[in-house]
Amino acid sequence: MTDYRDVVDADICLAILRLLNEDPGGSHNDSVLEKCLRAMGHDRPRRVVRNHVSFLEQKALVTIEELESVWVVAITDRGAEVAGGYTEVEGVAKPSRRRT
Repeated sequence: MTDYRDVVDADICLAILRLLNEDPGGSHNDSVLEKCLRAMGHDRPRRVVRNHVSFLEQKALVTIEELESVWVVAITDRGAEVAGGYTEVEGVAKPSRRRT
């Protein structure tokens, strides 16, 4: 049985990947990610967002560039595959099928 926290954490990871994948440049800073996640119902402080981003980096789904006090997060090809539902990674929710 999966616990609630694991489900929420996996959904936040997927949301981060989808936000990055939707951006034409494939990257955002952690401040923008925090604000976008809040708008999506995931109200988490930046340190928690950074924990999720670090997890995604460990899985080779994003890269992180530290610029002074800001992290610039960019999606990798593998991260785009996960965001699109083509590849599954433990700890990241699988996107639901879009209904047309």
